[in-house]
Amino acid sequence: MRQIQNDVNCPLLNQCMESRNHQKIINRHLWQDHLDEVDHLRHTDENRQIYAKRKETIERVFADLKHKHGRRWTTLRGKKKLSMQAMLVFAAMNLKNWRIGLGKDQYASLFDGKIE
Repeated sequence: MRQIQNDVNCPLLNQCMESRNHQKIINRHLWQDHLDEVDHLRHTDENRQIYAKRKETIERVFADLKHKHGRRWTTLRGKKKLSMQAMLVFAAMNLKNWRIGLGKDQYASLFDGKIE
């Protein structure tokens, strides 16, 4: 918490300060200086390019998770059940990505050339 002392001779002091001792207390988060710096860095050209890549890669995974695998909501209750269901969905997504990474010949060789 920081306190800012004001000039007592200011003609507009009564309009700005409603407290008796003419002090204004500004509450700031303990790490507010760091948060301000991060916010400033976010707007640099280099970081804008990084965020643009993030939108294409990381955010795409979550979009697929919600859209293709129905993860917008759940009917399950409990952390254990939700964890199990999430791990199964992630395993399915990883298998799909693994399959996409394999060529058709490599994939066929896994099943002795029999692809149904």
